[in-house]
Amino acid sequence: MLLTYNLSVIVYFPTRSQGHSSTAIDNIFIDTYKFINFTFSPLYKGLSDHDAQLLKINDADLQLQNCHIYTIRNINNYSIEEFKTWLNYESWDSTFGYNGNIDIDILFNLFLSNYLRIY
Repeated sequence: MLLTYNLSVIVYFPTRSQGHSSTAIDNIFIDTYKFINFTFSPLYKGLSDHDAQLLKINDADLQLQNCHIYTIRNINNYSIEEFKTWLNYESWDSTFGYNGNIDIDILFNLFLSNYLRIY
């Protein structure tokens, strides 16, 4: 299944050793058609029973793809009526039901955040 995505295993040596046994439990797969010039080696530090892996890709030609996500709102008679209905269901007590001393900027920001959330 991995070959259908051009993925090949590059770890061919044991990465964990414990006593007299060793296993290759750390697997790394790369596209060897895309990354031709690479080196891979273990890093023996002696701090753990697992050895670190070092993959160095030389001359990688990674082109950044220009991916843009656009959000388009479909505004029609139905969506306008739905928007007005959701505005009607909103409790505006935090904005208009306050009778104390509060800054008008705070009230406006409360209103605007509720409005934009529904929009």
